[in-house]
Amino acid sequence: FPLRDDEVEWLEWSPVEGVVDPDGSQEITINLFGEDLELQLGDYEANLYIVSDDPENHIVAVNILMHVIDSPIFTVPGMVDFGDVYIENSPVEELYIYNRGGWDINVSNITIDGEWFTTDFENEFTIQPNDSVRSRITFAPRELDDQAATLTIFSDALNREELIVPLSGFCYGRPQIGVDPDEIESIND
Repeated sequence: FPLRDDEVEWLEWSPVEGVVDPDGSQEITINLFGEDLELQLGDYEANLYIVSDDPENHIVAVNILMHVIDSPIFTVPGMVDFGDVYIENSPVEELYIYNRGGWDINVSNITIDGEWFTTDFENEFTIQPNDSVRSRITFAPRELDDQAATLTIFSDALNREELIVPLSGFCYGRPQIGVDPDEIESIND
């Protein structure tokens, strides 16, 4: 059955023991757990020993190597709030999409679910490691009151294939003036 020459928490295998018929074979599944354990960047090595009663190959060493690199970390602001916007205005906010990881992130689409908000997204793009890309969001309300929408960014990032950003703004119109009572009388003494 397999043995390791050292205790490493990033390596597991299955089955841990078994019997192989003459001229037979046994598949051993090896699991590596670098991401789950938040290992430091770098190289990791261990030996997995297969111990058997084979007189010619009593112990067979299998060298296991793992190289841990930064995974892409895909981030954006938690929300975009346009604040109070006059009904005839169309303000633009810039949304920066960050890649704080170790390899490229490909953004395939940006969509907005909701009325009055639009994005300048046209084609798929790539964000290099430790870089960002700017996307422009426009709020052009034509209806008074609080407005909300959801922006979704689709990518191949490992930590989030879909990243959701809430959008909001309040639309106000022209003030209305009224006089009460309708008439005012002047009394001269």
